[in-house]
Amino acid sequence: LILLDSLLQEKKCKSSNKGISWVKTQGKYSLEMRQPTSQRMDYGLLRDEAFMILPDNLDVFSIKKEFQTLIPSKRRFEKIGTIVQLVQELERQLIIFPEKKGIHQFYVVLILVNTLQPQAIG
Repeated sequence: LILLDSLLQEKKCKSSNKGISWVKTQGKYSLEMRQPTSQRMDYGLLRDEAFMILPDNLDVFSIKKEFQTLIPSKRRFEKIGTIVQLVQELERQLIIFPEKKGIHQFYVVLILVNTLQPQAIG
């Protein structure tokens, strides 16, 4: 138990910079994630608002092919069938990452949507 406790303390030190902390409650350790930043929350609101406005009948293929080089897995690329799935994959690949890389690629997605259907976003 002492060894396990020291290993957990070591992990706590290593992961404290990543926004993850080990918390000991009732003799058990659990992970506790940090709260989302204001940038992340603002982006989430913007993204959700954009998703509500976007029509369902968009030609996703012509938009997603612009991002083919950014998505390394051919299978994941082929599974993308909606704009929502495309944005989620770009977030998963950390291409859209408000805290570090920004949301420029999300903006590019919206520009491409607006090019295909000018009345979609306004």
